Amino acid sequence: MQEVIAERQLDFYSPRGRRPKKVIVRIGKAELDETGENWRAPIEILGPKVGQVFRSRASGVDSMQAVIGAIWLVPVLLRTLTNDTGGRLEFEGSADLGFYMEPHEAFKPPASAKE
Repeated sequence: MQEVIAERQLDFYSPRGRRPKKVIVRIGKAELDETGENWRAPIEILGPKVGQVFRSRASGVDSMQAVIGAIWLVPVLLRTLTNDTGGRLEFEGSADLGFYMEPHEAFKPPASAKE
């Protein structure tokens, strides 16, 4: 992946482990494919095992569609990871990994900014 445009760090809890391992999800900058007609946004998932890397990509007719596709594909790939291992993932102590958000929710201030 040449340029990372978004990254999220998750905690992975294996069925046998007490201490979480890190899983890092990265989405790369969308680029034209070799035909010059379609766009691809790379996805990279690192972990939970040291050195373990899974790569995929989402495609689209423009860069926006490719990036949106990547954001929607990430939870599917993570579900496969947890199904295969029997583990679970958390983001900032929550089982909600934060990949799905209603559009109006994106405009609310973070909880830490509310007073």
